[in-house]
Amino acid sequence: MRVSTTSVLTAGAFATLASAGENYLGFNSGATKTDNSAKFKADFLAEFNTAQNLKGAPGKFDAVRLYTNIQAYSTSDPIQAFDAAVETKTKILLGLWTSGTDSIDNEMAALKSGLQKFGKDLSDLIIGVSIGSEDLYRVSVTGLKNDPTGVGAGPDVITKFIKEFKSEFADSDIASVPIGHVDTWDAWTNGTNKAVIDAVDWIGVDEYPYYEDGKDNTIKNSGTLFDAAYDATIAAAGGKPVWVTETGYPYTGSWLPPSL
Repeated sequence: MRVSTTSVLTAGAFATLASAGENYLGFNSGATKTDNSAKFKADFLAEFNTAQNLKGAPGKFDAVRLYTNIQAYSTSDPIQAFDAAVETKTKILLGLWTSGTDSIDNEMAALKSGLQKFGKDLSDLIIGVSIGSEDLYRVSVTGLKNDPTGVGAGPDVITKFIKEFKSEFADSDIASVPIGHVDTWDAWTNGTNKAVIDAVDWIGVDEYPYYEDGKDNTIKNSGTLFDAAYDATIAAAGGKPVWVTETGYPYTGSWLPPSL
């Protein structure tokens, strides 16, 4: 697979090239465990320490992408991943959850609380902010076909939240941190979403070749499918940096293509 002028994070792992050219490798991390119970500082510490000590890894996995700033099952308490990141010096791609809501006030309040608690120990670790994750996909024809009950957000909502976030943090320690949005490659190539491209500093793309079930989505062809989707995203990005924010391929489970 080819990852050139970007940032890459995967649902297994994540990597990114910031404006200064630094490459980041890491993993995506949700606020809850697989049984939907909340994750706390100890859980995030275990994740971050494990990631930084992977044997045979192609680099140091010392970054994490979060989907929310809010501690699970609280209203606006800062996620305890902040505590673990500061302790382990793990760099952070922040995420604000924007699907199914008309406000990001609680997300911003949680982030402000985290910044107030940790100051530059936290702000210096933040490499980017993603306003939303796959919201555009969820309201697309493909997204609704795969999950008719899925709740996403359209471009008007996402761009409104981007403006609100930039205004709210204009005088903060993270005022210069680049703002983006994460979505699937076919959401970015959909012209109706161009307003989001115009509003962001960078574009995050989630790429899973094994979802391309209408194509030859065997593991042997996954690199070709990845490159095609990546190139299509680059072409739609209008020169803005593209960060690969999720990727990977399963080795077991219900999503495994029968041709593997």
